[in-house]
Amino acid sequence: MSSSPRRGTPRRRIPRPALAFALFGALVALVLWVAGSARLEPADLAFNNGAEVQTLDPATVSGVPEGRVLRAIFEGLLMKDPRTLEPVPGVAEAWELDQSRRIYTFRIREGARWTNGDLLSAHDFEFSWERFLSPTTAAEYAYQLWYVKGARQYTLLPDDRLFAAGEPAAWVRVAPNGRSARIGASGLFLEARAERSGAVRTSVSEGTVLTAGAVLAELAGEPLRAPLAGRVRAVNSELANTVDELLRDAYEAGWIAEIELEPGAVDAALASGALLPGPVFRREVAWPAVGIRAVDDRTLRVELDHPTPYFLALCAF
Repeated sequence: MSSSPRRGTPRRRIPRPALAFALFGALVALVLWVAGSARLEPADLAFNNGAEVQTLDPATVSGVPEGRVLRAIFEGLLMKDPRTLEPVPGVAEAWELDQSRRIYTFRIREGARWTNGDLLSAHDFEFSWERFLSPTTAAEYAYQLWYVKGARQYTLLPDDRLFAAGEPAAWVRVAPNGRSARIGASGLFLEARAERSGAVRTSVSEGTVLTAGAVLAELAGEPLRAPLAGRVRAVNSELANTVDELLRDAYEAGWIAEIELEPGAVDAALASGALLPGPVFRREVAWPAVGIRAVDDRTLRVELDHPTPYFLALCAF
């Protein structure tokens, strides 16, 4: 009698997805075990800053978390006494105030250095304060330095204008088509005359033919001269009546007259140096008018518009 081959018991197979899940679970458990058993050495200093800092650029910070870190890693011109919060020497080891109570002279500490070992000088502070005031930096707290002579107008100065060379008087804004231009008085010119509370009197009318150097207006008794020749096509009928009012919006609502340009007049004025591009005017004329100057490597001189009792506290801010 023949017999059929004996069949073995079939093996049960674990589905592949279930196997992968089991291996993954084992791996996660191993990682958690290792992490839980690890022990870090206690920190020498634990500092809870509340939030992640957005920047460590001293010129642009505006938040409390950034301020805490900056005070820990930077030494300013002055520092604050931790108990009284009064200004105390920082990088400046000493300072003097003149009899007018407007001019401070800071003496930079000998041997002060950057973290890379380079010597720190008064020129570094002049560079830093200029950058802080520059509209390119867009520092939210730039106005904190507007107590310095000329600082406010340096920040507000627009780079998209042309300016008369020499005395910082007239600005020019050429129309996109290049056929006309509006002319006004620079903030530097106006601010120097604002305290006189003088009147603004336009000296031209529509149709007046101007020559370069002709009087465009009288501002607090002083003439504002046109840096370009051309025929007046419009006069600002809503122009402010006083220098102080004109200063509030010198570069927009403060235009005095609009003239028709002669072909090539602007290029010729730029080539001769009679007009300066905004960035050049800022560097060569506007910045020298600001009361911040490194006299030498160890001497920083700061001139204010008016006596400001809390200026030293700002230097320690």
